[in-house]
Amino acid sequence: MTNSELQRYFSTHVTACGDRGIGNGSRKLLKMVGTFQERARILDVGCAEGCILKSLTGLHDVYGVDTSEPLARVARENGFKDVKIADLEGGAIPFEDESFDLVVSADTLEHIVDTDWIMCEINRVLKPGHRLLLCLPNIRTPVSIIAMLLGRAPMWAARYRASHVRDFTGRSMRAMCEDSGFRVLRQVGTDFCYSPNPEGILPGLASFLPSWSSRVITEAVKVKPAKYEVHEWC
Repeated sequence: MTNSELQRYFSTHVTACGDRGIGNGSRKLLKMVGTFQERARILDVGCAEGCILKSLTGLHDVYGVDTSEPLARVARENGFKDVKIADLEGGAIPFEDESFDLVVSADTLEHIVDTDWIMCEINRVLKPGHRLLLCLPNIRTPVSIIAMLLGRAPMWAARYRASHVRDFTGRSMRAMCEDSGFRVLRQVGTDFCYSPNPEGILPGLASFLPSWSSRVITEAVKVKPAKYEVHEWC
């Protein structure tokens, strides 16, 4: 099974957003999107059923791209203008160049092997001088350090039988953005988790300690076009 097929399988087994609601990361993302005063065109990369941005569909023109047609259908029912189906693992984002005022992507890039490619595509569809909001799991947490001392993989890592194929820290998120034509404005932590799934704790403290948070939101602005290149392993 290819990674694209594997992620498509996992995506069709996502719990409906009505069952799980939205967490601290989603609430903080929405607050950061809320700085737009005028109606904007927003793209959600890896939107799934659209539970994060559905509350904004009356205020903005929200579009999505995902690998799963069943989830995309739900996102359209949740008010998305349109949701395109695409293979995010090396496929093009099926929207025109410089056609969005904001791109949001939450809990998606850790499932993609070629993150340079998808970041170049995000850069391509975003207008110059406009913002990207990325929310990604962070493997540098107190729980992860304890896990490694006990011989286990870090929380959220690309471990055995996990759907994650990329590991991130706040520093590597920053490097990825800067290598893809973005300037990082700030990084905000979401919360602290002490077991694999639950709602995190201390979201206020996590905002000021993003490098130790369970997830990190990176806010960046597009400063130049990105050119896709294959880099040597390091």
